[in-house]
Amino acid sequence: YGNNQFDKAATEYASLYQDHPKDLVVKKNYIQLLILINRTDEARKLNDEVVKAKPDDPDAQVYKAEIDIRSGKASDAVTTLQAVLKNDPDNAIAHYQEGLAYDQLGDSSKAEADWRSAVQLRSDLVEAHRALAGVAIRRGDPGGLAQEAEQIIAIQPAAPDGYLLRAVADI
Repeated sequence: YGNNQFDKAATEYASLYQDHPKDLVVKKNYIQLLILINRTDEARKLNDEVVKAKPDDPDAQVYKAEIDIRSGKASDAVTTLQAVLKNDPDNAIAHYQEGLAYDQLGDSSKAEADWRSAVQLRSDLVEAHRALAGVAIRRGDPGGLAQEAEQIIAIQPAAPDGYLLRAVADI
């Protein structure tokens, strides 16, 4: 999708959310979209409302962490995600986001461990495979890179990056 598509979707969701302010699914989808297009202040405001109403909602906690990561507050994100994972150790998205937070903090081994947990729990989590491909590149591990490239191709055969990464591994 181009940014134009996301902006259109955000406009549609803003209107949908105005029509259904009590619908938690609509609100959560809108929050995710706002995070995706880097409108983190708006996302934080809406997400804080969800957290206030439902403090134990794991999605809202993960969104909170994701917003913190994008705002450069990786250690806050780790704290939030550790609490989520304590209650729900099989939350693949929380593992993926925690990996991003650790990566931002410069702890690449913890980041990699979280991304590996994420793909073990949800093999279709393409973002985690992309992160692991990045680890393989930094490590100079063509075998690991080829493996992640194949996973990316299997999940998203129309996306060019899997093929590009496979070619890099072959080189």
